[in-house]
Amino acid sequence: MRPYPNPKVLISNFILFVSLLIFSEKPTQAGMDYMQYLVSRDSAAVITQTCDDVIVAKIERVSSHFSTNGNPPILELSVERILRGTLKIGQLTAIWSPGPHDIDWVGQGSGEALEKWGRQALLSPPVDKTMILVMGSAPDINKRFLISPYGRFDFDSENLKWAIKAIGKSICVRGKQRKIKEKQAKKEASSKNCLISEVRLESQSFGGDSYQLIFNRDGTSRYKIFGTARHGTKDRIFVGAVNQKDFKYLTDLSKDIFKMEDGYKDPSLADGTTVTTSVICKNGKIKSVYNSNHAGPDELREIEKAIHAVKEKIVWK
Repeated sequence: MRPYPNPKVLISNFILFVSLLIFSEKPTQAGMDYMQYLVSRDSAAVITQTCDDVIVAKIERVSSHFSTNGNPPILELSVERILRGTLKIGQLTAIWSPGPHDIDWVGQGSGEALEKWGRQALLSPPVDKTMILVMGSAPDINKRFLISPYGRFDFDSENLKWAIKAIGKSICVRGKQRKIKEKQAKKEASSKNCLISEVRLESQSFGGDSYQLIFNRDGTSRYKIFGTARHGTKDRIFVGAVNQKDFKYLTDLSKDIFKMEDGYKDPSLADGTTVTTSVICKNGKIKSVYNSNHAGPDELREIEKAIHAVKEKIVWK
């Protein structure tokens, strides 16, 4: 009769088998990083599946040292066009990054394999060549950018069209479009849920009169002209009545304010006039939009114009 195996021996053999699988010198199949997998299926993935900067640049100079994977070439680029990102046109220093080493195991032999990979020669790109480049990482401590090993394409009209099309399909664009749609939906929901109880306009003028207009759903209205210490004048307040037809006209027009940004400003103009238009909902919600020196859209100016037209129809006391 065959003796029953010793459980301790079975456990010991199992541990030995697992150890051999984990620490064997060579893997059964070399691995690849995620981006390498994506570009193996679609070369545009380096653009469509990232938000990295994409530029058109001419290679002005390549470092003269013997380039290896561990010591890649340093490039001086002349950036001619920004297809995506925040880089600037002009000179840029970048590293011609090597591809992945595919050493996906640890333990015996991995260190030697990495060293061998690091000593392998890395071919430098030719000087004076113009390329479409994907800048795959933030600058290193020496402020040198890394050029993605998957994002290096010859520059010609066809590749330029291809890159621009890929940028249009990228996760960055889709993410921005989704955020815009979500923001728009939120604004529309705010507009639908708002019963406007008050429409207000305030004009602050540099060197001129500043004033405030308030029109209420109950028919009351107020016109306030602000006094200034410079001219030694005091605030003046007038009251009047706005009819329901005019108020409804203002509220119907003012609902577009929920689709607008919080403000519009021309950065080249410091002084001038800033008009802030506000609507106050019955539930207490307030939406205000400032318009500095008429920088806002036509829809906003139409609301301002309508408010001033109603003001002229009121007998102020």
